[in-house]
Amino acid sequence: MGNIPALSQWYDRYPLRMEYNGDNPLFVEGRKHLNKNSKSFLSPVTNLTLNTISSISDNSNLIICIPSSRLKPLPIISYITAKNTDKSVLVFNRYKIHHKLYHLLKKERLFIWNDIPAGKIYKGNIKINPYTPYATRRFKDELKSKIPILREQFFNPALPKVLFNRKGKIEFTESISELFLNEENISSEAGESYLGIGNVIFENLDSNVYSDYTFDTFKEWINHYIDQGLRFICHISNPHYKYLESLKTHFNAYILYFPFSFLKTNKDFQEKNTYYFEKIKEKEDTNLFYVVDSLNLDNLSFYEKDADEFPKINTSLKQGNIDEYFNRGMRYINEINEHIIVEELKPLYYKIKQLYFKIYKTFCLPYEFNVRYFDDELGFRYFNLEYFFKIAKNEIENKSKELQKESLKNILLYLYKMMIELSQCKRFGEQKSYSRISKYYALLDFIANNSKEKIVIAVQQGEKSIISEKLSLLDVNGNVKVLTMNKLSRIMGKFSEYFLLLPGTLLPSQINILFKDWKNILYFAYEGKNQKWIEEQIQLIEKIDISKEEVSLKYLSEVYKEVFSDSNYKLEEDPIFKNFLEKKQKIRDAEQNRISENESFKVSDLKKKSNMFEEEVIASSGTIEDMCKKIMLKDIDKYKDTIEEEKIDSFIKNHEREREEKINEEKEHFECVINLKNITTEEKTQKNLDVDRTYMYFKDISEININYGFPYSLKKGDYLVLFGDNVKTSINDFIQETFGLEDEFDIIDYELIDEWHKRLANYFLNNYSYYKDFHRDFIKNTDSQISYNEFRHWIKGEVNYTKDPIDLYNLGKLMNDPFFIDNYIQINREGTKIQIYHQKITRRIKKIIKNILDRNISREDISFEERLLLEKIERCIYEILDLNIQR
Repeated sequence: MGNIPALSQWYDRYPLRMEYNGDNPLFVEGRKHLNKNSKSFLSPVTNLTLNTISSISDNSNLIICIPSSRLKPLPIISYITAKNTDKSVLVFNRYKIHHKLYHLLKKERLFIWNDIPAGKIYKGNIKINPYTPYATRRFKDELKSKIPILREQFFNPALPKVLFNRKGKIEFTESISELFLNEENISSEAGESYLGIGNVIFENLDSNVYSDYTFDTFKEWINHYIDQGLRFICHISNPHYKYLESLKTHFNAYILYFPFSFLKTNKDFQEKNTYYFEKIKEKEDTNLFYVVDSLNLDNLSFYEKDADEFPKINTSLKQGNIDEYFNRGMRYINEINEHIIVEELKPLYYKIKQLYFKIYKTFCLPYEFNVRYFDDELGFRYFNLEYFFKIAKNEIENKSKELQKESLKNILLYLYKMMIELSQCKRFGEQKSYSRISKYYALLDFIANNSKEKIVIAVQQGEKSIISEKLSLLDVNGNVKVLTMNKLSRIMGKFSEYFLLLPGTLLPSQINILFKDWKNILYFAYEGKNQKWIEEQIQLIEKIDISKEEVSLKYLSEVYKEVFSDSNYKLEEDPIFKNFLEKKQKIRDAEQNRISENESFKVSDLKKKSNMFEEEVIASSGTIEDMCKKIMLKDIDKYKDTIEEEKIDSFIKNHEREREEKINEEKEHFECVINLKNITTEEKTQKNLDVDRTYMYFKDISEININYGFPYSLKKGDYLVLFGDNVKTSINDFIQETFGLEDEFDIIDYELIDEWHKRLANYFLNNYSYYKDFHRDFIKNTDSQISYNEFRHWIKGEVNYTKDPIDLYNLGKLMNDPFFIDNYIQINREGTKIQIYHQKITRRIKKIIKNILDRNISREDISFEERLLLEKIERCIYEILDLNIQR
């Protein structure tokens, strides 16, 4: 950096080492540097983070955002924080390895836990279990001699220590009464003592705070500790976190924002990272590699990606006549006056327009693609595309005006020709089918030739089950996951080991998929329009990369301004910022045709824009979807097809939602009128419950056993829990909002479970008065041997799945309901996941309800998760006085 000031190096104050098959310094003692301008053995981005923590003021809060659920340098961060502030650190960690690694760190060849001891919080007590795999046999005896020192360090609030809390919930422990050393109680005779916590670190906070309700509740809950003057360091794993700026404001925090797009596109960081990881590979030192990989924020795999081949496009797929058919169909569409199309035909018209784009993006053969459409007798359901054409042809014939009938027929005709063109292609495993290769063939061929790779296939809603079935032909050993684009856009997982396979462009609402940490991205494209749209989207994400880089530098500049406030430091002269400003100016000038692409950029021009970064960065701090739309609107001609597709998609979603609401209002239904008494206020009230929603209740106030069920499961004298006093909030709605419905990789489809509950409840009410009669008919008309008790659990709404999924299929046969027949496997899979959440939440709610009834609860003394529950149910527990269900 020449004469430009730099952050002080963390290892100058804290020259740490790690014990792993010997002594491994984390800084260079000789001359061979792994980092440019730094003696650290850790990566540039890790050094910047540790330098920041050791340089900013002791009362400054910090947010570290990097796409990894594990904050790897957390042991070092905890130690530096404790040393800098001379106060204890409470760590809410998700990974137990942090505690182990902390005990392997050394300073001047003495383990750091001798200086700043560390313990694990367990049920309000602290356990000191030093991880010492390299200790001698005499170590335990030596450790016992330190008991008086450990007592003093943990029971004296003025002495700093690190406290790891990995209980799966966020709960402050401010005092202790018992201390254990390797399970031996070494408590002080003085009894309970405050811990003197001055710092709090949250690892992967976004896994706990992810919705408006959880964020608002977290702010209220944490204010008590902010007012106490605690310092906070928050780790966020999702670079597109909705509440990042709000969290920054609430904590008045600095942000280190490291989306991988920033590390990849910022010239200064890219050069340093490449140099560093190349040197790591050259050393071929397995001990060193383990040490740095355990502590680095980033890893080698990301920088091994070739930027010139990321994403890749498979361009070997011939287009045939699809572009010609698309263009002819669009000419007829442009000739039609949409305003004079009869209202009842507009949904069909927009569905056909949507399919012109969707057919380009099908992995399956288009005639197999399933289209969601409304049927007068069956309601909304999925029809394969070939059958949908019959429905569409009939509706155009019977409902359209003569003036437009011919144009509509032609629009449908060319869509049909596109389907046939892309369906008559070579099939996987059928060498003599056709000569032209389809996406379906290319997809399965790629998977077959990369069977050991982990792969995610992004599909459209109407082909997930088809592609999943095709994969059963291959031996993929669970390495391949099929996810819809909408669902994939909502998942916050680790993808660095996965290939992403895409059939075409993504809508702006889905484009954040491209910014996840993929091993590589491969588009499958037909030549022509399909490939052109993809190339335009890749250019679009390059522009978004620039915007995200600008956001990263905006946050970093705030850190630098504090640290260098008394120096001659200038942002625009620092290579980290200077290179970006030059790059941005080039793009601007090129777009405005002031310079050609090959003309060299004059650094002198930069001085005219030296304040550009500060003035214009705010415009780039929105979501990726917002950035995407802004860029497209600036170049409408280039992105007109994507913009049109997004409009069509939005129209169809809104129309389908309105139609479903209207159908529900018009159809005959049951209602449950219930009279209640609030057990907290003793006020009496009357409410209308939805008969097809499941609610939480218990029967005995002296011995609380939580149950779930439909309103017809309730009886006079039971106690009903209404979440947020809202009769429209079912138990699944509540869990999804408060705790999320997400496993390691996939978001749970709770809507599917609600739908089978609704259909089952309405069928029972319309056809039966007694559970036993329904069970009798089920056994009589199927081969099932299900017991009456198990069957009754379904009907009452107590469970979310069946032990044998075939029972759901048989239920669909008896009810003559294709929803069960088409989805019985998925219902059972998703219901099993939700049932696990029910079991977890039941224990927590039972404790909260008991404390509410005993009037024994304090908002300051409960965990964040308990606070989430308390806010929803504290004044929403009712005794049922009577209820009546009628049509």
